[in-house]
Amino acid sequence: MEVTTDFDLETSSPYFEKEYRAIVKNLQKKSKKSLQALMKISDKITEGVYQNLQTFPASFTAKDCAPAALLYKGEVYTGLKADTFDVEDWSFATDHLRMLSGLYGVLRPLDLVYPYRLEMGLSLKTGSHTNLYKFWDKKIAGHLKETLQSHEVKILLNLASGEYVKSVNEKILGYPLVHVDFREEKNGKLTSNGFTNKRMRGVMAKYVVNTKADHPDELKTFEEEGFRYSKVHSKENHFVFVK
Repeated sequence: MEVTTDFDLETSSPYFEKEYRAIVKNLQKKSKKSLQALMKISDKITEGVYQNLQTFPASFTAKDCAPAALLYKGEVYTGLKADTFDVEDWSFATDHLRMLSGLYGVLRPLDLVYPYRLEMGLSLKTGSHTNLYKFWDKKIAGHLKETLQSHEVKILLNLASGEYVKSVNEKILGYPLVHVDFREEKNGKLTSNGFTNKRMRGVMAKYVVNTKADHPDELKTFEEEGFRYSKVHSKENHFVFVK
């Protein structure tokens, strides 16, 4: 993550403030040794995480926070290229794009957030919940369901990693979930590359935002970086794109 002040956008606030502050309060009580054991990180990173938690702000400002879509710098967000969005793109993304977070639960692109380190898959006990999946279980799915109810097409396109989509309780969501995979053909066989998949999920999210697509069928015209929709490898709720 990297805080940037190079934006002139009207930001919003994360939806689950009570929840993320409960998680932060829980983490703030932990020693450096406990944090290191929980997150399996080096001494240097542990020191940074510890200091970050101890200075977690009571309120968020543009001085030390950034819009979620601009804060993240991983492979997915390299593909998303949110810094290229125009006004219409940001408007569409605000209505349609949601990001899953171990700390914040669900984020909109322009939610102002403070940097952190917390993977969804950690076995962090918070309250009566033994891990973050159980903590966020009903909350994330309920929020996504509520968001989808305001849309004409009530379908959720999953461009998240396996670790994060597990936090979406499909029974509570109650709407179709469409999955996407990217495969490369080599010597007659389809192979998968983790880094490529992450980046391409971001590229597809950018495509959806740029084209204002609101139905899975519109993804079948996606042709980026050599990947194309493969009818023979795809199923109704699982689209496969092959290069």
